[in-house]
Amino acid sequence: MTSERTRRRRAFLLGAAAMLVLWSGTLVAWAVVGPERTDVIVVGGGTEQEALHAPSGALSISGSLTVPLRPGAGERLDLVIRNETDVALAVSGLTVRIAEVDAPNATSALGCSVDDFAVEQTTFGFEVAGTASTSLTGAGAGDDELPLLSMRDTDVDQAGCLGATLALEYAAVGTPA
Repeated sequence: MTSERTRRRRAFLLGAAAMLVLWSGTLVAWAVVGPERTDVIVVGGGTEQEALHAPSGALSISGSLTVPLRPGAGERLDLVIRNETDVALAVSGLTVRIAEVDAPNATSALGCSVDDFAVEQTTFGFEVAGTASTSLTGAGAGDDELPLLSMRDTDVDQAGCLGATLALEYAAVGTPA
């Protein structure tokens, strides 16, 4: 039993390293400024971002992982925030949410869902100058302050997550600095 699990895990990890793509392209989240609150910019986006039209005066968030995930391990997201306004913004409340998982190898016996993954949020706040962009580390965040995206290690075979793609959504609040 242990030998079989070890073989399955090894095959999964090797396949995951070769095939798991966690951002086939950069997802961008656009800001929407409500007419009643011109002092606060709420950013949202994710799987529907291509249908959104960025107004003048927008923030965008993008990022990707540099290595694939594997069960029981996580990777930090060094997101890039772009301020499209002419005013410096204080950015806070940055969150990352797993919106959906596309798992082409999942079956009824070998499932893969959002529940197989987790996000540890950041509490890091920073400023970004008008018409500028910065990564979280560029803004001074330490590695332990970056959002952590991980794959949970469960007691069931997770081979259904082999080659899975995650769609992430971002949110943040920006106020004039």
